[in-house]
Amino acid sequence: MPTSRSNAGQIGSGQRRAQWGNRIDFCASSHYPVSMIPPGALPSLFVLLAGVTLSAFVQARTADTGVVLATAFDDNITVYRDIPYDHLAGVDPKLLSLDIYTSKRGAAASRDPEPVVVYIHGGGWKIGDKANPDSGPHKAVTFVSSGFVYVAINYRLSPTVHHPTHARDVAKALAWVADNIGRYSGDPERIYAMGHSAGAHLAALVATDESYLKREGHSLKTIKGDILLDVGAYDIPWVMDHLTEERGRELLLSAFGNDPKVWADASPIYHVAAGKDIPPMLVFYTDRPRTSEVSRRFVQALKKAGVPAAAIEARGKNHGSILRDIGEPGDAETQIILEFLRGKSLSEMPGSI
Repeated sequence: MPTSRSNAGQIGSGQRRAQWGNRIDFCASSHYPVSMIPPGALPSLFVLLAGVTLSAFVQARTADTGVVLATAFDDNITVYRDIPYDHLAGVDPKLLSLDIYTSKRGAAASRDPEPVVVYIHGGGWKIGDKANPDSGPHKAVTFVSSGFVYVAINYRLSPTVHHPTHARDVAKALAWVADNIGRYSGDPERIYAMGHSAGAHLAALVATDESYLKREGHSLKTIKGDILLDVGAYDIPWVMDHLTEERGRELLLSAFGNDPKVWADASPIYHVAAGKDIPPMLVFYTDRPRTSEVSRRFVQALKKAGVPAAAIEARGKNHGSILRDIGEPGDAETQIILEFLRGKSLSEMPGSI
């Protein structure tokens, strides 16, 4: 029997956003101003893929302390902004940086390290930013208040770069988190990757193709589990064969080129095999052409390889709303994610909600 969806998740967005008026402290490790994109300048594609509203966030920096005050929703969160996980000449440092959200209570020396959620933003591999409310601050409050350290990362974007650069950046960021998160009250043995759209593809790829983390001196064991939100790029050759929309084809060509061998290399499903320490995967999908079918096939391949996995249809959600609603009070998907992070078996998850 499918789990019934609560109305709270549908009305929570307005209630939560109306509360954005308290303070989040941005620590002195912040190197750059808050990354914000004016709403009028956003391409329509970003709205399609990420469903992000940026106009709700306002910030100001005090000249004497270097502290940034932002409209937010919790006085108990400390944010370390724009921490570099790599340096490359000629590359905007923000593209190779991450933000860490921690509980002020969690910073106490007497507290045990907290599990870590690393969020990878979507945007068709070509747009998006970790500082967008629905990538960073909005979700951070729910996960930090639930006992997690929350990390939002950036990575280089197409068409400036192509596969495998996106995945290499994500792996480098995950390796940095594993090596350094202990200094921010996080537990390096309990790192979970979560992504939406293109970010979900990258989270799945670095968790199935061991070469990315191996390149950084780590293994697939670095990732305790994956949470994947509504992407169809688990099998790029299959998607390319079935695409009818020119815009979708252009997105994939921009990121992965036109070589079918590269498409296969970039496809998580081609890297699934038994005995590789692939982490458990919680896969959500909405009723979109191709996405539902390829998501279920990906989970079937994982299960066949002995990897714990679940495919859950988010009924009544679309590609944008599933992103926006994660973190909202009463949201059904959020509750399932938290249950997974707290150890609930994927075999006990519903097939749809």
